[in-house]
Amino acid sequence: MRRFRNVRLQIGVIGIDSGQAMVCDPCYVDGQWKNKEFDVEREYKVVSGPNAGLVIDMSGRRFDLKMDELGMTMNEAVQRRVVEQMPHERTHEFSYDGACRETLSEEMAGQLNYAMGHAGVAVVFSTGYGDGEYPVYATYNNDGRISKVEILFDEEE
Repeated sequence: MRRFRNVRLQIGVIGIDSGQAMVCDPCYVDGQWKNKEFDVEREYKVVSGPNAGLVIDMSGRRFDLKMDELGMTMNEAVQRRVVEQMPHERTHEFSYDGACRETLSEEMAGQLNYAMGHAGVAVVFSTGYGDGEYPVYATYNNDGRISKVEILFDEEE
């Protein structure tokens, strides 16, 4: 007999360093994962202000430091819509590069595919928040099985 019924419990925390997370069955990691370097260029185009038209490459740069080109941080520029991310091709590949291409898309999330090309190996999403640890909760149904898993990136919601 299962112990937990009709209850929501914290089952752990997830550590976030890349600003993104992935949901997948762990049995696919060894056989399907492609060990590729992150290759998505993080370029932003300035769309307003005195530097409109300027393209800024953010590879290896911090988003929370003031930038001379903008007079503000990249985080502020994104929030104020002073910049737009340059488009890039989405590959849906089960790799870190593929995950980044999905989470850097307009939807900030997407499907990763098996090596054969069909969907289902994983789903990735941008956390929308910075580095840290975030609580993970499971909701158990009447049968004592987990019916929902939640990650709270914003404790106020």
